[in-house]
Amino acid sequence: MLKHVDQLNAAPMDFLKHFGALAVPSEISQPVHEVMTPSQSARSLLLLSAGLKRLSADCDYGNWLRLGALVFHVSGGTQEGFDCFDAWSATGKKYKGDRDTRAKWKSFRLDHPRPLTMASFRFILAEQGHDWQEVCAEADGDAFQVVKVEGQ
Repeated sequence: MLKHVDQLNAAPMDFLKHFGALAVPSEISQPVHEVMTPSQSARSLLLLSAGLKRLSADCDYGNWLRLGALVFHVSGGTQEGFDCFDAWSATGKKYKGDRDTRAKWKSFRLDHPRPLTMASFRFILAEQGHDWQEVCAEADGDAFQVVKVEGQ
């Protein structure tokens, strides 16, 4: 029986741990990687593609590398992820061919301790003055286009 309100938070955690449904940080020996469903992965690639169009591929090398690592992580290192990164890279004046982007792609790791994520991508876009909702609208094919209603 619970004797204090502070025990309320611990009770569900203890229950989940008891039935093996929860691994607490001390029990995790390796980084845990989310596995996306094909539809989540496809949406993420659409969002990445729409967002990358707003960023210059002629950015400095460190930012180019970070964006490549971000695409790698979000896409799970897939060929589609590489194609997205390479197509964006090809828009820059410094692009020398897919050989360079492929070499960098192969150097990225999915088990990075602090990977760049879609949240990182949103931050990068916002930092450059881009609206995430516009990126989403483009990725969704303007399915959520804002329409002005008369009288509103």
